[in-house]
Amino acid sequence: MQKMFSYMGYFITASSKKVEESEKWMTELCIAKSYDSNIPAKEFSSANQWASEQEAVDNGVIFGKQIVDGKHPDLELP
Repeated sequence: MQKMFSYMGYFITASSKKVEESEKWMTELCIAKSYDSNIPAKEFSSANQWASEQEAVDNGVIFGKQIVDGKHPDLELP
C-alpha cells in the first residue's frame, strides 16, 4: 500500500513494509523535488512500527510533511 502526494514543491510517496519478526509495519518514504528533475529522489524510513499497514502509510504522510517542514534537521532533502 502506498500514497503519493505533493507537498510544498516536493513529491512524496509514503509506503509500508511488514516487519516479519514483530508482525507490525514500518514506514518508508521517497521524496523527490520533481518527477522530471535531474536531482535524484531520496529514501527515508522510520524506526517506529505500527499495528496496521494503513497506520504505517498514514504516519508516513505525517513524517514526510515533517521532513519537508524542516522538523527533522538531521534528515536532508534532495
